[in-house]
Parts: sequence; C-alpha cells; structure tokens
Amino acid sequence: MPSVEEAESAEKIEKEEAAPEGPVDRKRSFQFAFGFALCGAIVWAALSLATGYKIGIVAIVIGMLAGNGAARGGEGPTAQKIGAAAAAFGYFFGQWLLIAFYGFSQPDAPSLIQILLLTPVIAFMILKETFSSINVLFLGIALYEGFQIPSIKK
Repeated sequence: MPSVEEAESAEKIEKEEAAPEGPVDRKRSFQFAFGFALCGAIVWAALSLATGYKIGIVAIVIGMLAGNGAARGGEGPTAQKIGAAAAAFGYFFGQWLLIAFYGFSQPDAPSLIQILLLTPVIAFMILKETFSSINVLFLGIALYEGFQIPSIKK
C-alpha cells in the first residue's frame, strides 16, 4: 500500500499532466495560422515554378509557419488543431497553385479565370494523379509541425 506522500505525489503528477489548456484566442490563432500557411504556399509555388522542382522541404516549412501562427493565439489542443488544419490547407493550396499556373503556361491554355475556378472534382482528380508517397511523407511532417508547435510547453 502506498504511503501518503507517494499518493499525494502521484495525485500532483496526474493534475499536472491533465492541466487545462491556456486561454486560446481562436480568431487570432486562425488568422495567423492560415495567413502564414497561405504565404508559405505562395512561396512554395513560386520556388517550384522558378526551379522546375517541387521542393518538399518547403512543405515542412509551411507546417512550421502554420504552427507558429496558431501559437500566436495561444497554446493547447485547440491551437494544435488549428495549426494542423492550416498546415494541410497550405500544403494543398500550394499544390493547387502549381497545377493552376502550370496549366496556364501551356500553349493552348484556358484563361486564368477558368483555371482559378477549377471545380473541386477536377482539382481533386489532378491532385490524386500527381500525389506520390514522398508527398505523403512531406504532408505528414507538415501536419506534425503544425500540430506540435502550439502544444503546451512545460
């Protein structure tokens, strides 16, 4: 049977582990996370168009940007979910920009308006065809970074 001191110590540890999240300003967290992810997606698309390569490490940077943006609104599970969602948004928006601008650069290209208004079904089909296992890896790391950065630091 544990002593009183051991029981109190175990109880104290349980309370620390189950500490409630700090105050999270959801609006601020959302705005910064998605704003940073959007900027990262634009930079990723521009770098990829300039070099001719999809540089996967930039996808991880998008996740880090989204996580840092979410952390500006607070720390904890709510900010983590916002960071991960923003990282996924930034990743897929960057992919979509690449597809849109690549399609626009073709000789018989449709107008920019037509490309920007790609139906979700067509955009999903193109993403599905261009998605590979390395993309899954970079997306996973980006989601992890977006989720991990706004966690509660002890």
